[in-house]
Amino acid sequence: MTDPDKTLVPGDVTVEHKGDPAHRDAGADARVRLEEFKASVKDFAQKIPDQIGKAFENLKDRMNSITVHVDDDTQRRIDTLVDAGIFKTRAESATYLLHEGIRARSDVFGTIDEKLVEIEKMRSDLRDLVTPPEPDSEA
Repeated sequence: MTDPDKTLVPGDVTVEHKGDPAHRDAGADARVRLEEFKASVKDFAQKIPDQIGKAFENLKDRMNSITVHVDDDTQRRIDTLVDAGIFKTRAESATYLLHEGIRARSDVFGTIDEKLVEIEKMRSDLRDLVTPPEPDSEA
């Protein structure tokens, strides 16, 4: 409302509410809702850096992507972990199961790693058999 004691000059803007007092209360309600909205946006904005940080942490740990085909029973097991709320996605569930399988069979992977070293040594020996010797630079 315009202050009757205030002297107005050209260019001043005034707002007058006419009618019942409920109309004025609607403006107050709108201001309260606006303040609640501002607080909600501020809260959301404050959470963004943490959420981005967590997203990057998850991406950092899982930078490789593969496609796998699974049988029906394996699919049900993956879905069971998601349905139980243990994981949010099938990808997270499958990643967990892969990690657990590798960990459970770490002895097998240790033996495989040793055999691969032996195989690479044999391949190197075979390459040496068929690679012609380099000419002597002393001749």
